[in-house]
Amino acid sequence: MFRGNGSSHAIGQELPKSWSNDSLKWKTEIGGIGQSSPVGWKDRLFTTSVKGKSKEILVVSCFQLRDGTELWTYEQDSATRSEVSDYSSWAAPTPVVDGKRVYAFFEDGDLFAITHRGEMVWKKDLRGSIGPFEGNHGLGASPILTRKGLVLSLDHEGQSFLISVDKENGNLQWQTKRQTSSAWASPSLISTNGREIIVISASRTVIAYDASHGESLWEVTGIIGNNVPSVTISGNWMAIGSNRKGHCRVLRLKEGQVEEVWRSKEASSSFGSPLIYKGRVYFVNKTGFLFCHDLKTGVLLYDYRLPSSTWATPLAAGDHAWFFTQSGHTVILKASDELEVASESSIDIETKDRVFGYAIMNGHVVFRTKKQLICVGK
Repeated sequence: MFRGNGSSHAIGQELPKSWSNDSLKWKTEIGGIGQSSPVGWKDRLFTTSVKGKSKEILVVSCFQLRDGTELWTYEQDSATRSEVSDYSSWAAPTPVVDGKRVYAFFEDGDLFAITHRGEMVWKKDLRGSIGPFEGNHGLGASPILTRKGLVLSLDHEGQSFLISVDKENGNLQWQTKRQTSSAWASPSLISTNGREIIVISASRTVIAYDASHGESLWEVTGIIGNNVPSVTISGNWMAIGSNRKGHCRVLRLKEGQVEEVWRSKEASSSFGSPLIYKGRVYFVNKTGFLFCHDLKTGVLLYDYRLPSSTWATPLAAGDHAWFFTQSGHTVILKASDELEVASESSIDIETKDRVFGYAIMNGHVVFRTKKQLICVGK
């Protein structure tokens, strides 16, 4: 699932702290181009991509974690056509995987499930059944799995929806109208007293829904610039990112409702979602400037300029917070109240390419660029 359980924490993983181009474990080409993060199950990695000038071919590929060997590739004709450009999504939604299937969703509304062996189980054209989807960039929110279904946020310039489909056959379980415009933030999932709750940041609001039937539970309004970063959840704490100063904030769940704890006057956020870890919250803006706040009080502990801008969400692992830049640099900071750079590493990527996302698996960090997977590990 995109960002794991929504917290971006790598629990119990012993990861490498430094590397270079000479110490890479492997590097492999991906068929087509894409912006999604890889996802993993046991010893396998799954990616999505698109091929063709009009994204007419949708691709899901499977790789062996040990050495990057491509095990299979599944290709499916897209139900629609849209031009590839630097301002449009190209396989932007990250797939999601469980013990039976890989679920792949693409920005023009194609949704399908395939087995871990690359065999089609079912497919749906959401543009035909729920769309059309209006907007210049395509959809970008990644699906999430709940106990009962596969949930997708379809926010665009027309009538937006939150939907859940059956994992076994793709049939619609429920559909909830949303009064929102284009947004690319993915849903986050929290469980409270056995009840699964979906939380989505989009178009001036943050709304929570009951995952079993899609009913709205609560809403926070008055937020500007929050339609790209997803809500980050850690325990009863939630961090909301925004590209506007004064709108990044921290909320707390209390007795089934939510209360605002503080707002940052200094921070802004961009493609990457916030990170909550060890009593602190981190925001990174589009220029690569990060802000570290005390989680409970909102006091700004420090700020720091990364080597370049970021697309990927930060990661928490061990006693450190990890930051991945588009240019291939990784900066690892000590999770403390004072700025302490533990290490800096970099990988070479092609000119005009960028690091879009990553996967953490069995002590490995696997980076995703437009056309490649790059693995570092012990």
